[in-house]
Parts: sequence; structure tokens; C-alpha cells
Amino acid sequence: MKKSLKTIISTDWHIKKDNIAQIYKIITEKCELAKQNNIKTVFCLGDIFQSRQSQPLIILKAFENILNIFESYNIQLIVIPGNHDKTDYGSD
Repeated sequence: MKKSLKTIISTDWHIKKDNIAQIYKIITEKCELAKQNNIKTVFCLGDIFQSRQSQPLIILKAFENILNIFESYNIQLIVIPGNHDKTDYGSD
């Protein structure tokens, strides 16, 4: 009996200037895998960004492009902020 995937979980992207191309490749691979397995939602369990500090424009544009990749595959991305994504340790 062939087992099928139910969802895809991702974590710890830590987007920074020197890994954007790698992140795009990984995200595209995840979307291809999701498409092959009829998965409509991918979960990211945090640490999209490398730092809690405000992000430079290149990182924000990279994240926008990542969202566009998911949109082009018609896949919903659900993100739970990680410790590097929050600006306040005490916030939900």
C-alpha cells in the first residue's frame, strides 16, 4: 500500500542575504512536493527571519517572493512565529 503525505512542515528558514537563492530553491521543492501529493497547506513552524531586528528591504522582498511562490502553486502557507520572528519574548 502506497503511503501518501498529509502535510508538509517546514522550519528555520533564517532568511539572510547570502541564502536567499537556496531558500527559493527549497520553497519551490516543497511546493512541487505538495503539488505532487495534492497538499493544499504548508506549515512553517517559525524562524523565517535570522534576527529580531527590523529586516532590510532585500529580506522583506525575498519573503514577498516566497509568498508569491506559494501563491503561484495555489498553496496556503501557515506560519507560526518563532523566537527569531518576534520582537517581544512575552508576546503571543
